[in-house]
Amino acid sequence: MVYYPPMQKRGTILVKYFHAWLRRTIEEPWTTLEPFFVGEVPKGLGTPEYYCVVTQDEEPYLLVNAYTHDIDVCIWKQWLVLRSPGEVSFISLDADQRQIINKPSWGFFHHLYPTDEYLFVTTNERVCCYDQEARLVWESEELSQDTISISSVQGDIISISQAPIGGSFSGPAEFILDGRSGKLISMQYKPPQNNS
Repeated sequence: MVYYPPMQKRGTILVKYFHAWLRRTIEEPWTTLEPFFVGEVPKGLGTPEYYCVVTQDEEPYLLVNAYTHDIDVCIWKQWLVLRSPGEVSFISLDADQRQIINKPSWGFFHHLYPTDEYLFVTTNERVCCYDQEARLVWESEELSQDTISISSVQGDIISISQAPIGGSFSGPAEFILDGRSGKLISMQYKPPQNNS
């Protein structure tokens, strides 16, 4: 998988262009880099489930060993962002101020939704909003006990859909959130389909 951030300019200086990939195996020159670690790292380290490799202007730049079977990744602003079921990790792309900030969750994180201003992350029940400094801005109330996903972000309006998973008796639902506060504006449940 390849993730392309938008090109950005600050004054007349062109910001570096980063790409991120998820790989099952790596070779040189990646094996010579000092990695970051995310997920539940075993005592003997062992082989990670995934390697996240990052290039800067097509040159090897950063390596992350991810010890998790389920991961999502994107380049957002000055961060490499990795989503695993239990946490979201923000790793600074600035080599002079390299840091990792882990944001754990009591729920299971599912997907990353980067926008120009905020990064939204869905759990199995709610939506979390992070700012460009990797700070949690807000967390919505519990919206569902089934998996939710963001359908669209238009201005300050976030549209969310929920499709029931196996064994659920409720039908699909749609939620509208205020993008600045995370407050629920409206919700609409649809009756379950009768397949008999």
